[in-house]
Amino acid sequence: MFSSKSMMFVLMLFAAPAVHASPLVVLEREKASDTSLINAKFEVNRELGRAWVEIQITDSGLIGEDSVVEVIRKPVEGLSYDQSNNQVVFSHEGRSVVCANDKDLLFQHYLKATGECPIAVSFENRTFDDGFNQTSRVVSTVVFDPQA
Repeated sequence: MFSSKSMMFVLMLFAAPAVHASPLVVLEREKASDTSLINAKFEVNRELGRAWVEIQITDSGLIGEDSVVEVIRKPVEGLSYDQSNNQVVFSHEGRSVVCANDKDLLFQHYLKATGECPIAVSFENRTFDDGFNQTSRVVSTVVFDPQA
């Protein structure tokens, strides 16, 4: 029979939350304009087994149509493309989590995120002081938050 202390240890062991890797700031920069938008997603090179976070900055111009202003590729240490399983995988401290699966639709490959590695985009007003003046600017932040 188990003692109450050993039973408590067993219960704590099974009730322990999964290990969570720290969120990683992929990009932080001043927002270009009031009408600029940031979108981030996974992208891969299937032949080389590489994966990264791709950040697309768009701006709705004078006529209201979005135009791509800039595309930024940011590598993330531990992120790769598993060619045998067709998955984007994040590995950290001996643990792995699937971030996206390769899907096909009408002869097109695309990545479908699993939700285990959310990429969040946020905006924050910050005050900057250059030693002479203070100015307030909007800063955009892209964070990769794997649940590994």
